[in-house]
Amino acid sequence: MSGAKMSYAGLAGRYAKALFELAEKNNSLDKVESDLTQLIKAVEGSSELSKTILNPVISKSNLSGVITEILKKLAATDLTVKFIGTLVQNGRIIHLAEIVDAYFGLMMQSRGEEKAYITTASTLNPEQVKEIENTLGKALGNKIKAVVAVNEEILGGIVVRIGSKMLDASLSGQLEKLAMLNKKAIADLN
Repeated sequence: MSGAKMSYAGLAGRYAKALFELAEKNNSLDKVESDLTQLIKAVEGSSELSKTILNPVISKSNLSGVITEILKKLAATDLTVKFIGTLVQNGRIIHLAEIVDAYFGLMMQSRGEEKAYITTASTLNPEQVKEIENTLGKALGNKIKAVVAVNEEILGGIVVRIGSKMLDASLSGQLEKLAMLNKKAIADLN
């Protein structure tokens, strides 16, 4: 990363760091990442499962059983199963998304990657995303992992945010700059 290390001091960060360290010791970093990706997709893909995880009325043992069954169907590692079981028993499963996001951040950090948030007016194909990642990576000297969003309101072009840095090369951004210049020019005439 370009100088700044991500902070993992909060609850989600501490759990993610503990899992990362255990996975590293067991040479299963990538497999745990895959397990967590599949679990998050399963949770996000099922409103019933999402509601179950967030429901305080459901007992920890019932919730643990449900999630363990899902993880077994996903062929998750024992480490992932035990970790998620710990989250349930400690009443922290409601923080699953933040913990997984923090784990992904640690994985990116370990691979020397940085996340770039890309906004375009229309959908990009995979080749275009890869080209943007490569171009940004060369310019910044890091591996870039793009998170792409579409926002038709930018009219055209691209907006890139990496950490606290932002490049607005969108048509709406350029029109906004032009309008500001016109206002300044008119003010200077008066």
